[in-house]
Amino acid sequence: MRRKDWDDRLAAYIGQHRDAVFEYGQLDCVLFAAGAIEALTGEDHAAHIRGDYETRIGSLRVLHREGHADLAEMMDVRFGTVPLALAQRGDIVMAGGSLGVCMGRLALFVGEDADRPGLVGLPIAAWEQAWRIPFPGETRRRD
Repeated sequence: MRRKDWDDRLAAYIGQHRDAVFEYGQLDCVLFAAGAIEALTGEDHAAHIRGDYETRIGSLRVLHREGHADLAEMMDVRFGTVPLALAQRGDIVMAGGSLGVCMGRLALFVGEDADRPGLVGLPIAAWEQAWRIPFPGETRRRD
């Protein structure tokens, strides 16, 4: 469940990562999303895999070791899906197979924009899936 001050914590987390450089095992899409979830809830879903891999192949090995076929399945196990149009600030979304953080009608992803590393915004039209990070009192929903 989200903390009462989740919005301030999310804003601080995003601010800390504005110029983030993508690096497998340190700050990739999974770890960026997990960090946002930790900011919202206080729970780090990726603590046990941070630093466990350094390449794309290594990340896939960890994913499979954890018993997941892909990132979407990993998210489905932990969070309920939500229709894209109902995704809210702080929810996790997928675009192009990568996880990002919903900030409204735009989601932020670790990447590069015009050869500048940092957070890249993608509009809702680019999203493929969304998962709700629950608010207090909200039940898990699966669509």
